[in-house]
Amino acid sequence: MDNSMDPKAQEKKALRKALLDARANLPDRLHRAELLLRVMRVWLVGRTDTTIGAYWPIKGEFDPLPALHRWKRTVSSMTLRSADALLCQWSTKRTRP
Repeated sequence: MDNSMDPKAQEKKALRKALLDARANLPDRLHRAELLLRVMRVWLVGRTDTTIGAYWPIKGEFDPLPALHRWKRTVSSMTLRSADALLCQWSTKRTRP
């Protein structure tokens, strides 16, 4: 369905373009993104979750993925360390014939 002549569709398209342009041209956009990443990293520390949903950012949106990837690596390494510790405890307690 082609609604390119629909005034409401044109208005919505123009508004979206204006908002995308405004976001892309924020003078401190990168600084704000870095601050948000820092907040996310602090928020993620010590979480017991094993799954967190995220979105794939589009056209200048804040990208949370670097913080989430770092969290995933941390959780993975903690899980591996915990598994290694459990295995070590199990093997030292095991009686040998």
